[in-house]
Amino acid sequence: MIHFVIGTRAQLFKMAPVMLECQKRKLNWRWIYTAQHRDTIAQSLNTFGLPPPDYTVIKWDTEAKTMGKMSRWLFQMLPALLKGRKILGKYRGKNHIVVTHGDTITTWWAALLGKLYRCKVMHVEAGLRSFKLLDPFPEEINRLITSRLADYFIAPGESSMKNLRKYKGKKINTTFNTQADTIN
Repeated sequence: MIHFVIGTRAQLFKMAPVMLECQKRKLNWRWIYTAQHRDTIAQSLNTFGLPPPDYTVIKWDTEAKTMGKMSRWLFQMLPALLKGRKILGKYRGKNHIVVTHGDTITTWWAALLGKLYRCKVMHVEAGLRSFKLLDPFPEEINRLITSRLADYFIAPGESSMKNLRKYKGKKINTTFNTQADTIN
């Protein structure tokens, strides 16, 4: 099973073409929604013709767009890791993969979920780095955490591939950002 973990609009926009391709090829996939962003998600699903999430981790009617709301959201997300058996269902272990995208808190949370439940972890848009721990914050920290947890790195170009040299795992150079697929 392929588990796509999506939390933000940008992640949904960039992963929608991949999810649709999985659907077209009749692969076993599902998506897990962390609800980091709520606004326009339903509209975005309709735009791409995607089904609703198979599992929603945080059920709330707002969005983590202020520091206070982000803190509330994160304090709900951390204990949710203990619900991994419910979140992933029977699809956990080494024959399953958790796909996470970008550099958000959802990104490393998904990677940690995958590792805790012995799934392989694929990081899309891997290797993008500023090499400044607090700039951008918290994105650079999110990237570092995710890079330590991933088994597969999908990198958008040669400079990203170079940034991944020290990490163990399979590295694939797509030569472009996933946004290009969405635009096409």
